[in-house]
Amino acid sequence: RRQYAEKELPSFLQQLAHRFPGVYINPEGGGGLRGMIGSETILGKINAADYTHLCVAIGTGTTWLGLIRGSLPYQQVIGVPAHRLPGR
Repeated sequence: RRQYAEKELPSFLQQLAHRFPGVYINPEGGGGLRGMIGSETILGKINAADYTHLCVAIGTGTTWLGLIRGSLPYQQVIGVPAHRLPGR
């Protein structure tokens, strides 16, 4: 828990960079351009052509956008918000 709480502190990130030279630390949730580009490759790991519909939970929306970009023209990518609605 302590290390998780420090995940965005510059001193902790510097320790990781020193321990793992050349590391790219992806923001939590995978948000950002690199996360989206990486998510585009997910469909290449399965026989995606067999599917007409793909469903994914949405947190930041990054994975969902990557799947949309990597999907075939006849595929529908459905995103379902995974966060709690305010007041619930």
